Amino acid sequence: MQRSGVITGDIVGSSQIKDRKTLLDALHDILNVLAQRFKARAEIYRGDEFQLLIPHPADTVLAAVLIRAAIISHSPSKKQAWDARLALGIGSVDASVERIAEANEEAFVLSGRGLDKISKTGDRLCIMTGSDAINRQLSLLTRLVDDIISHWSHYSAQVAYYSLLYNESQQALAEWLGRSQPTIHKRLATAKLVLVREYIEYAGEILVQEW
Repeated sequence: MQRSGVITGDIVGSSQIKDRKTLLDALHDILNVLAQRFKARAEIYRGDEFQLLIPHPADTVLAAVLIRAAIISHSPSKKQAWDARLALGIGSVDASVERIAEANEEAFVLSGRGLDKISKTGDRLCIMTGSDAINRQLSLLTRLVDDIISHWSHYSAQVAYYSLLYNESQQALAEWLGRSQPTIHKRLATAKLVLVREYIEYAGEILVQEW
């Protein structure tokens, strides 16, 4: 078995969302993007719940932020903000597993426990590993970044998504999105993307350590 990352997630308040087609199309699209980017495998079940198996643990945090950015960016308005709860499990996985929704290796179990936990606390992001020390090391930072992402508007989330996915300049983002460079700069600053990037890099380095 190898150590991999598993993201288990669901859509927040999905039963109250009227335009479920747009929401589910956005979810399918981002999971397909991540499957190609990280050679990951994804499954959606019960309509709005999903799992993503990512071979390299360091990629798991970036993938999680991209999922939330994609979902939030498709929100119809500030009053109707969409989001997802995501629990990241880092642990051993049998690479030959056929259906990830039925897998029960360590990373899947940790991810499932994490989702149960944040479903009760109101958090929307957590990381669970087989090391209590690493869990404690990442817990507070993850909660802080979770709070930042939870306050993204759909405009900030859109710019954050493209910036993290393509790592292009602000001018390139402005041309793609049909906005001015100062507008892109302002939205990136509002999203606190510099801090989010630093967290993604830091957490990725921690998750590839031996424990």
